[in-house]
Amino acid sequence: MRVLRPPPVLDEIKPIAARWVASARASLDADDALLRAALETNFAWDRAPASEQPRLLSFIADHFASIDRVLRESERLFRRPWPWDVRRFFGEHPPPAYAFDGYVYFTDEFRSYEGDRGFGPMCLAAMVIHESVHVFDARSGEPEIHISEWDEPKFSAVPPLLQIHNPSAYASFAAQVHHAQLEWPREARFGAGRRAD
Repeated sequence: MRVLRPPPVLDEIKPIAARWVASARASLDADDALLRAALETNFAWDRAPASEQPRLLSFIADHFASIDRVLRESERLFRRPWPWDVRRFFGEHPPPAYAFDGYVYFTDEFRSYEGDRGFGPMCLAAMVIHESVHVFDARSGEPEIHISEWDEPKFSAVPPLLQIHNPSAYASFAAQVHHAQLEWPREARFGAGRRAD
């Protein structure tokens, strides 16, 4: 597939995503109410066996480190496909972003919100973090794992040992701790359900 430079809006969105990821990584070193709330909301922490929690926390920390690496290597890993290739693969309604073969592709649908089209910066930042997980986690696209943070109660029902592979869990966790929200109900989360934010 032929590729172009990613859309210019990424220049303003990558720093937002990077700040969220930095907040997420810093939060994992704290044993406080915010960390516990975010782990419960996004990784079903109360259902994780106590004996497994240190390993799971280390796994989550490694994933955030990998997301950070993807963002730092975005010049190499972020691409934009040719529009006709996108139409050939996805038809008239392509996704704004998708991961394939170790790269993240941003289509012309990945753009700032205007009128009833495009997406707000928080929504786009959540997409960037989400798609970054697909670059390195081979399990992240499995149907029983790849559940949107907006798809409740299914999102909260994913078992912890699967949820640690869910790209949506990382985007939601990062936003929750960055914005220091102990409560993070479905309607507060960024992403597809709040496309203008």
